[in-house]
Amino acid sequence: GRTDSMRYRRHLGPHGLDALAEALKSNKSLTALHVGYKNLGPHGLDALAETLKSNTSLTALHVRWNDLGPYGLDALAEALKSNTSLTTLDVSCNNLGPHGLDALADRRH
Repeated sequence: GRTDSMRYRRHLGPHGLDALAEALKSNKSLTALHVGYKNLGPHGLDALAETLKSNTSLTALHVRWNDLGPYGLDALAEALKSNTSLTTLDVSCNNLGPHGLDALADRRH
């Protein structure tokens, strides 16, 4: 069947997100991914960011409360330069600071 949205409720961690990112490379039906509150840390989104460079089905990504810190969005911001399908991004409560916000603001340039 078709899966539109996925909300991961259990502990995931960076390695689990790596596996999920790999699966998303071939998934064309998932439109929303919720992986908040997973304590992924500053490099937790790296693999997912790489997948987002070519994924065209995901339109919403929720990664709030993951302790990403000011440099945790660098890879994601770079991926968003080539991803045009993602329209909703929730990165709240990640202590991004000015660097993290600047990385996102500059993503389309």
